[in-house]
Amino acid sequence: MKKIMLIVISICTVILMSLLVLSGCAAIDDGKLDSKPETNVIGTVNEQIVTSVDHSEEVILSADKREELAECFKYLGEALTDEQLLKLDELYISQNVVPAWGRLPYQERIIIGGIDPNAPKLDLATAKDIIAKCNDFEEILSEFDKVQKYPDFVGGSGMSLLEYQLSEYEKISIIIEQRDIAYLVYNSDGTAKSTEILFE
Repeated sequence: MKKIMLIVISICTVILMSLLVLSGCAAIDDGKLDSKPETNVIGTVNEQIVTSVDHSEEVILSADKREELAECFKYLGEALTDEQLLKLDELYISQNVVPAWGRLPYQERIIIGGIDPNAPKLDLATAKDIIAKCNDFEEILSEFDKVQKYPDFVGGSGMSLLEYQLSEYEKISIIIEQRDIAYLVYNSDGTAKSTEILFE
């Protein structure tokens, strides 16, 4: 009985070894191993997701996708390239903003041009200085516009909201209908930390 078991194990081992050798031979092409990694439809190479996009290559959108994105961003009033449309789409997805309900004018202008990303933006000290000098809501907004022409966010539901992002967790928030300007600070989890009314 032991001899039969040893023979069966030996045969199984030989079969497994043969299969391994054959699978190794299948990877050989003209005596060389294929070193080109396989890529699937979502851009996975060797089990790692490719996160960087080479924008040096021409981006080509399907007619449907181009039409859909162009319709979303037609308010920009410019003929946008496929690459610009894709970057705008990625921006809105990353910020979880729907273009019909809110806009990201500052970031849009960086993508499509017309704004220097290194130019100074509105900061808290400048905003407070402007508010101290101006006693009129529209004048304050006009002065803000001179410092940073495009706010970081424009939108709102039921109320019109302008926002100037000062840092990851700080922003100046303006409610047009209420003529309020506030400095808001958030915790890292997104909850409100403090609010300072700058103008009302």
